Amino acid sequence: MRILAIRGANLASLAGPFEIDFEAPPLADAGLFAITGPTGAGKSTVLDALSLALYDRLPRLANAARSTIGQGDEDGLLVSTDVRTILRHGAGQGYAEVDFVGCDLCRYRARWSVQRARRRADGRIQAQSLSLAALGDGTLLGGTKLETLAAIREKSGLDYEQFRRSVLLAQQDFDAFLKASPTQRAALLELMTGTDVYSRLSMAAYERTRDAKSTLDALTVEAGRTALLLPEERDAVMAEAKAAEEELAASVQEIGRLGTDIGWYRRLAQLREAVQAAEAGLEDAVAADQAMAPDRERLAGWRRARDCERDLREVERTAALVRELSAARSRAEAAATALAGEAEEARKDAERFRVAEEEAEARIASAGPDLDRASDLDAAIEAAAVHLSRMRDRKTTAMAAVDAQRTSAVRLAGQCDVAARDLRTLEEWLSGHAGFSDIARQMDRWLDGIAAHDRASRALNAADDRATMAERELAGLADGVRTARAVITGGEDRRTRLRQSLERVTADLRGLDGDEIERRRGDGAALMAALSDAGAELRAAEALAQTLADLRGRRRDALAERDRCARERAELDQDRVRADAGLADMRKMLALAQSAAGRHAAAMRLDLVAGEPCPVCGSREHPGAEAEETLVALVEAHRERVAAAEAEIRRIGDRRQELVAGERSAEVTLARADAEEPRLADDAAGRARRVDDTLARAAAAAGRAGIPLPDLRGDGWANRMEPVSDHVSGVAESLRADAEKLAALRSERDRLVDALARGDEEIRAAERRLAELDTATTRLDALIGESGRDRETQRAAMASVEAVLEAPLACLTDWRRDLRSAPDRLADRCRAAAGEWRQKEELLGRQRQTLDRLATDRAIAEAGLADAVSHAAEAGAMAAEAEAGHERLVAERAPLFGGRPTAEVRARMEAGRVSARDRHQTAQRRWATAVATAEGAAATARATIAQLAEAGRARDTAILERDRRLAERSLSLDEARHFLSLSPEAMVSLERRAAQMAEVAVAAHAVLGERRGAREAHEAAPGRPIRPAEVLETALAACEARRTTAQERLIGTRNRLAEDERRRQDAADLEERIRIQQGCHDHWKSISDLIGSADGARFRRYAQGLTLDRLLVAANIHLAELAPRYIVERPPGGELDLQVIDRDMGNEIRGVANLSGGERFLVSLALALGLASMSGHRTLVESLFIDEGFGALDANSLDIALSALESLQSSGRKVGVISHVQAMVDRIGVQIRVAKRGGGRSSVETIGVG
Repeated sequence: MRILAIRGANLASLAGPFEIDFEAPPLADAGLFAITGPTGAGKSTVLDALSLALYDRLPRLANAARSTIGQGDEDGLLVSTDVRTILRHGAGQGYAEVDFVGCDLCRYRARWSVQRARRRADGRIQAQSLSLAALGDGTLLGGTKLETLAAIREKSGLDYEQFRRSVLLAQQDFDAFLKASPTQRAALLELMTGTDVYSRLSMAAYERTRDAKSTLDALTVEAGRTALLLPEERDAVMAEAKAAEEELAASVQEIGRLGTDIGWYRRLAQLREAVQAAEAGLEDAVAADQAMAPDRERLAGWRRARDCERDLREVERTAALVRELSAARSRAEAAATALAGEAEEARKDAERFRVAEEEAEARIASAGPDLDRASDLDAAIEAAAVHLSRMRDRKTTAMAAVDAQRTSAVRLAGQCDVAARDLRTLEEWLSGHAGFSDIARQMDRWLDGIAAHDRASRALNAADDRATMAERELAGLADGVRTARAVITGGEDRRTRLRQSLERVTADLRGLDGDEIERRRGDGAALMAALSDAGAELRAAEALAQTLADLRGRRRDALAERDRCARERAELDQDRVRADAGLADMRKMLALAQSAAGRHAAAMRLDLVAGEPCPVCGSREHPGAEAEETLVALVEAHRERVAAAEAEIRRIGDRRQELVAGERSAEVTLARADAEEPRLADDAAGRARRVDDTLARAAAAAGRAGIPLPDLRGDGWANRMEPVSDHVSGVAESLRADAEKLAALRSERDRLVDALARGDEEIRAAERRLAELDTATTRLDALIGESGRDRETQRAAMASVEAVLEAPLACLTDWRRDLRSAPDRLADRCRAAAGEWRQKEELLGRQRQTLDRLATDRAIAEAGLADAVSHAAEAGAMAAEAEAGHERLVAERAPLFGGRPTAEVRARMEAGRVSARDRHQTAQRRWATAVATAEGAAATARATIAQLAEAGRARDTAILERDRRLAERSLSLDEARHFLSLSPEAMVSLERRAAQMAEVAVAAHAVLGERRGAREAHEAAPGRPIRPAEVLETALAACEARRTTAQERLIGTRNRLAEDERRRQDAADLEERIRIQQGCHDHWKSISDLIGSADGARFRRYAQGLTLDRLLVAANIHLAELAPRYIVERPPGGELDLQVIDRDMGNEIRGVANLSGGERFLVSLALALGLASMSGHRTLVESLFIDEGFGALDANSLDIALSALESLQSSGRKVGVISHVQAMVDRIGVQIRVAKRGGGRSSVETIGVG
């Protein structure tokens, strides 16, 4: 990695942008350069910019205490460890930017930036942003902040810690390794060289061994719990499974035979139910058809009234037309008179509006000169108003500036007082908390002690948990032992009780004869079936006779309906001819009325509203409107009469179609009746024969059952059959109870046998479980003893640590409580105490600088206030002068037109002239329209009189025709009106329903015949069962019970065999897993014996020793050039201690604490260079920056150090140092100078001093 350039702006004291280009002269050719400047100028800030741009971190904040800094509300405060605090006070934004060559030899630019809200100095600070771009094509790498940091680590080849020890050696980090204790040095080695991986490896090896041992123990316990069947037990179960399988096959075969026989009876029952349903449906259809008689009479009256409906409506229509034409004639005559007067009035209005138009034009001509003068004054007033507004704005701005300057001066005065008070507070705090300095000097040592106590505490808790878990598991095992023993005892008692119950059930079974019960039940069921068949046949014969009588009645009704429809259709054809003629006359009258209204219609008159002003003349009286309304009403009346005539024609057509449909329906009914009557007669004869057959079968069945059967022919057969059916049902119920008892006893016997087998298996399983629990109890007792020994060891370690920490942590209240319950909180308290002490010291210096800066800003603000007051007075005078000029112009303009704008005056005059002209033209048009309308009204009156005479003659003719038609239909006028008031839709629906009732009755006859035929075919088919249905049902239930029992036995035995097979396979798999796990445990145990430990110390100490040896080899190479007198080595027996061999003193061994400041610097420099070479082994690090540390060297040592640093150029590195040593600065020819410019500002420049 090589740094090419560093840029930045507004970072701490470095105000404004700066740039350091290492590829431009003089830095391009310099292997060694210095970053110089006075204290506080910002030299370290240059290196902060480098760290920010690459890693978003600052080395100086690594060990700083956390505190809240800033002013304002909570959102404006920052944590002291926040990198955004580097943004310069008063700056709206800042950035840091670094160009570098990555490990892939490509060039990249990393940029870190931060800004305040809206980039204002007083805005709230925003989140920082980070980016990485390739300099070749500008491609951005990474997206989010984390992705960008990962991309920088990838391209540079260094993480942040490696960067701090190989590229940037910051303040406080330079000699930290040399001064550290062995424990601290171990932590530094882990942090700086990545050797923490060895601790993780050591702990991982220990944990893997422990986990492998736990897994092995768990597998061993699981193997001991596996219970397998003995060979003789397995053979017995297999034999039981074979017997159950044979019994199940026999039961399934028997169920199939019984199901076929029962299916025959079920099909017969379905067919009988279907016949009964058809008989009931036929009875319902016949009853519904007979109930329609009153509705048929009402339909006949409605049809006669429909024949006279056209004549009645014609009389009503012609009478209404006569009334309408009489009223129209009166309105037309009145309208003609009114329109003549309106025409004369319109002529007078036209003359009056012509005179008003001439007067308006004369007024416009006389006002011209005054309008021109008023327009000039309006323009001057507008310009003065603009000037006045500008002066007022200037005055307002000046006054605001005065207020702002005064507020700033007051604010700075208050800030000065606050700063002085804060300075005194800091000084008092430092004097009162001197004890915190002791914690700060050896903080790492105390933190190591706290961590060791925490580890021992965790180990103690783990041992307690193991012991608790073992004791809890042991208690659970005791419960298991008691449970297993209780299972064995209870199982033996249940087995004794089950054997006694089985003996009782077997004795009860011997007292029942199953075959005799089945035979008697079969005879009773056969008799019941024969009686049911006989009853069904007798009821069917009676229903068939009634159906034949009903069919003949419907045939007579259909013949009468067909003749009626034919007569009514002929009369409708005559009505259609008369209706067509009347419609033609009405259309002629409508055309005449439309012609009269069209000649006299006027578009404007249609818009007139009574009581509203006319848009032409303004009058609220409209005499001509009534005539126009009369013409429109006449046209609408004729249209309504034409529409009524057309509707009547459509009604005649609809009614004719209904009559045609009625004729067709009657013909269909006749055809169906002719076809159905012979079939029903044949069915009646066949039904009589089937009645004789069923009665014969019933007599035979009664003889076999030993029950007498009376004669069932003739009326009253149902009363004679009922006593016989009741007697047979009682016998069947008694036999059914005996059969159920027999099946229940057999089922109970099978259940008891299965329960005995299951009880034996439970007892054997409990005995195996009891043996397993004894083994597990022994193992847990051993584990509890081992946990107790571990607890004692950890308690001793915790007591030792508490004794060491008692003295240094005495200044912290309740430190012992936190050590035991919250070690992290105690560590944080230690860090906070040390950090707070250092922070207060730094705040004291910064507070003094702040007080000086505020005093300067206060003086500047007071001077600005005086200038602002002067400017405000000048702006007020100019505003007053502008206001006076504006008022003079307004006073001069006021007399002209009352001060109204000239445009408004001109517009009003012009509007008056245009209005007068429009009223004149409108009045002329109104005059012409009124004359034409009066002539049209007179013509309309004459046409209305002619139409009235014609309508009177039509009314008289319609009355004569109506009376004649009512007499022909034998109806009075009131009866006809009553029938016609009925809803046509309801009557048509009633007519359809009557036809449907007749069709339903015919269809019911057909369905009954089909279903009876299907039942007879089923009874006559071969394959009729011998045993009755009830006997078969009982046998099927018993057989299904046996099948269920066999299935349960078979499933139980198969499950036991499958479970045993699964356990055997699991046992084999478990044995293999134990073998594999034993090998895994042996493998990890051998590794753990070498490097494993619970805290990772064993392998970590070994690896850290090797790493330290390698570091000392590299450091001694550099030390041979810097100070050949010294060699650094590890003392014998000291793991991570260091000592120095002084060759000039006869190889005297010296401790690092005895080295002088110069000697310590040289040794630290050699160690730092060695660390840098170790950390950069994966990438070539070509840039090195060292911050401070040269002040302790004498002239000779300084020369040696500089020579060593210059020699690094030959290895490809560019080295930059920060130092206050003038002699060193004078020796380095190329310098980056950071110079103070006053006011807390510094600048950066690169110079070559020769």
